Amino acid sequence: MSLFKHKALDSTKREIRLLTLLPFEPDSAKKCLLDPAKWTTTSSTHGLHEPITCTIKHVSLDDDPVYLALSYTWGDTSICKEIQIRSIDGNTCNIFNATINLTQALQYFRQERNPICLWVDAICIDQDNNAEKTEQVLLMQELYKKAESAVVWLGPAAEDSDAAMDALDSLGKMASEEGIMDLRKADYINWPYPDPQGRRSAKQKLIDDLVEQDSTEYPHRAFKLLSERSYWTRVWIVQEVSVSREVIFVCGWRRLSFRHLTAAFLYINHKKSRALMNIAYTDWLDPVRGPKLKTMAENTMSPVLSVLSGLRRKYQKEIGSPESLIDLLHRGCVVASSAESNRQSTNPRDRIYGLLGLASDRQVLNIVPDYSITIEECYRNVARVLLQHGHTDILSWCQHSKKLKDLPSWVPDFSTRIRDPCGDPKRYGLFSASGQHNVCCPTEPTHSLNFLPMTGTTVDTIMRTGRLWTPGLDCDFNYDKASALFEDIEEFCKQSQGSSSECSKDTGRWAEAVWRIPCADQMWTSNRRCRATIDAAEGYKEIKQRIANPDLVPGFYSRTCQAYVIAMEYLHNRRPFLSTNGYVGLLPAHSKRGDLVCIIYGAIVPFVLRKLDNGKHELIGEAYVHGIMDGEYLKKDPTPAVFDLGGDSTSLMDQSTIPRHSQS
Repeated sequence: MSLFKHKALDSTKREIRLLTLLPFEPDSAKKCLLDPAKWTTTSSTHGLHEPITCTIKHVSLDDDPVYLALSYTWGDTSICKEIQIRSIDGNTCNIFNATINLTQALQYFRQERNPICLWVDAICIDQDNNAEKTEQVLLMQELYKKAESAVVWLGPAAEDSDAAMDALDSLGKMASEEGIMDLRKADYINWPYPDPQGRRSAKQKLIDDLVEQDSTEYPHRAFKLLSERSYWTRVWIVQEVSVSREVIFVCGWRRLSFRHLTAAFLYINHKKSRALMNIAYTDWLDPVRGPKLKTMAENTMSPVLSVLSGLRRKYQKEIGSPESLIDLLHRGCVVASSAESNRQSTNPRDRIYGLLGLASDRQVLNIVPDYSITIEECYRNVARVLLQHGHTDILSWCQHSKKLKDLPSWVPDFSTRIRDPCGDPKRYGLFSASGQHNVCCPTEPTHSLNFLPMTGTTVDTIMRTGRLWTPGLDCDFNYDKASALFEDIEEFCKQSQGSSSECSKDTGRWAEAVWRIPCADQMWTSNRRCRATIDAAEGYKEIKQRIANPDLVPGFYSRTCQAYVIAMEYLHNRRPFLSTNGYVGLLPAHSKRGDLVCIIYGAIVPFVLRKLDNGKHELIGEAYVHGIMDGEYLKKDPTPAVFDLGGDSTSLMDQSTIPRHSQS
């Protein structure tokens, strides 16, 4: 048999292809079975090893075809298995090479007597036709909206997933009936506080009573492993899950509705927080209670479920409103720790295009999917448009971990892991280094697409840099490195105070500098950032005490200390610095003496720029500069300058050249 070849779709009719998965007995002439709840599921392996046979037809979306949309991860595209695609009349049969994961999904979905009509991207889109891919991606949101439901394939049963699916289903049903889905994020944040209007108190009592009476030992490790399957890292699932009418998860022979999964996730997290609240050190040492607490604490389900739940409720118009592209990119590309996975896609362009259909501002931005351009061109075009619309957040996403060497320094590498920046996202309003100045970025093409002129002002030149601070949320707090960071900051502050610089005259600046700079003047409360308060000083003192007394119990911090530690751990790959005029703060690890500290109009944080031999500037990264984070410097009315940002990403890639310590 020859390989299957796609026939051209008629884009004027908004055509798509639909796959009909034929049953074991293809001559039974039964109707398509479109309700996954009625699918026959059995642990029998009958039919799992029989060849997959399908037919393909062209239909117009305007004719409201009836089908299910498959949501899954391709898996390894180098390992494939043949499936048969017959013509509608049955006269010809061709071969399609499907990935193992797709083949398994079709094997588990296939029924004995009923065909199933599916939309499956790998088969229903000609992956070798860039023009068709562009057209079909534009239809993707509508395609999932019109499907009877999205069927999510998590993979075959493994690692006790049957027990996890069963427990999640029963838990979700129970919690849903008690009203847990009626609660909002703010309700969980305000749970311990009074509820004067009584809006949430009744629901909270029901949930708390349920938790109090629940003595079941749940398979927490199986929950965690199920939530960490490769499916959850796909960028496309954000759109597929958000817009579909119904979402059904399938793992092996088990099924689970999105509502029950979400309700179970919320319940498990609440039960865990109640169990771990105010735990004493002796509880961890208890031979019976200790191991249970440890298992519960160490096996947390992936937060991606919370993100997807929130987005789905927005796009189903239950709460809030759809998000902008910059917010969706922040959800999809920016991660908190090096252990956290960001959204993945087979085609790196889909890191953008997979979210574009959901963006509330997609028409204003006028970004159109185009698979004929290079990945670098795709990322550069998107970055330029976002900056032109005032989204200077993305300059903080230009970090040292770039893999695409031809990207200009002002373009983030969306294909790699982007760590949560210091001043991001802009909507939090933590800082306003550029004051009331709006972004000044040309909307017309410049002399070179790799360069981008942006208006701002130079603050100062870097004179000294300190030792490297490289923490991580995924490892133990490093007291030795924290001690070095504190020492360098204290020394730089003393040197600035003792100089004849302008900064030395501002005595109020230094009273709080030593504890505000190490945490970049921010703390984490209720799962979000806020500006550091005087409590941060207590957290700083507690860490200093632990540095001086290593015998204190590790990991058991006061709440203020814990908030301070988390803030420090988010500040990955930074160095303290002292500038020529006495400014002290934190900057990217790969900064060096002679680099410029600048403010770009419209940005909430300062940036480090490096002047190139051709007069252009390379963006090195964001900075925290104590004393100018709220627009103080621009009140002096400094002379504006145009920074022609460009250069490749060499400085953001070659970490072997970073000086370890340059206090000279």
